[in-house]
Amino acid sequence: MNNLVKKVYYYLREAKDQILVANFGFITPCKHTPTCSVYMAESIKMKGLLGLFMGLKRIILCIGFGS
Repeated sequence: MNNLVKKVYYYLREAKDQILVANFGFITPCKHTPTCSVYMAESIKMKGLLGLFMGLKRIILCIGFGS
């Protein structure tokens, strides 16, 4: 299960980079270090499915839905 989560996340991250950044020059600013996507990748690598939820929580809080 954890390998599936990792593969799906990395695929979606690569797709985002290819579509938004490469084609439209769209780069989202991030106030966190490391960025939310890097944090999520590291969380998934270390904790698997739990890391996915940790990363999603950070992104939700970052974009303002959690406040």
